[in-house]
Amino acid sequence: MHLVDQYEKQGKLEAEAAVQRAFADAAENLKAAGHVLSLFVDTSIPSDASFAAVKEKAFSLLEPARFPLVSDYMRNIAFDKIGFQWAYYSTLSPTFKLAENVPGVPDICIDGYSWQRLDLNAADFGSRQRRLRHVQFGSRDGTQLMILPSDSKIVYFIS
Repeated sequence: MHLVDQYEKQGKLEAEAAVQRAFADAAENLKAAGHVLSLFVDTSIPSDASFAAVKEKAFSLLEPARFPLVSDYMRNIAFDKIGFQWAYYSTLSPTFKLAENVPGVPDICIDGYSWQRLDLNAADFGSRQRRLRHVQFGSRDGTQLMILPSDSKIVYFIS
């Protein structure tokens, strides 16, 4: 349990650092974004110029991968701390991921993992409490969880 707490604390610290880096990167690219926006009023670009030509010019001013970051920053959209936190967790456990939360939370999607969503009731596993929990299991190799009744107290991993 101690390691889980440490991972969670470190994940939150890493997520905060990633958000700060995202803000700094976006701010750094604002000048280039301003040049991209000026293309729309640039009189030297013919009005019948193809979108592909304008897009090529825009990408020469600002790398395509930077557009979402800068546009989110310009629209004042909050950076996804939870996404950054999960990205950090993915560096900790390269083989599989397991997350537990309340039912109704959005599904987790991390590139390179296949995900399985399980909505479980604690009472089905020997608890006196009827409490619904949402578990997501992700694996790189397609492994799936098979949950057995509480009397067996076994969880199988099947590929």
